[in-house]
Amino acid sequence: MKIVLEPGESREEMLTALSSVVRDDVNKAIVRYVLENEEHAYLNEISRALTDKGIGSRKTVYDRLVDLETTGVLDTAMVKIPYQNSKEHSTKVWVKRYSLSDRHKAWAKRLLD
Repeated sequence: MKIVLEPGESREEMLTALSSVVRDDVNKAIVRYVLENEEHAYLNEISRALTDKGIGSRKTVYDRLVDLETTGVLDTAMVKIPYQNSKEHSTKVWVKRYSLSDRHKAWAKRLLD
């Protein structure tokens, strides 16, 4: 697989990001989930989906999300989503949504296929 670096991007940065993804099945599952469910890639959704499949514990998934965010593999944004807190009342709450940059999407797709 050939990795093309963006202008101003160092080889070390990309290798660090790549090595964090291929490290284990939990990281691969997180990146795959974010790729396939970009509009709904929230912390609780990712954690629930993976633990329901038997991939890691909630703490492991959370720790790996932090690692992937820290290494720059995952970008985050705070978004407001609807939340039904009772039968009569709904509100909107702020949640962290994870995404991959276009650059990371391209190599993640190749890496995970």
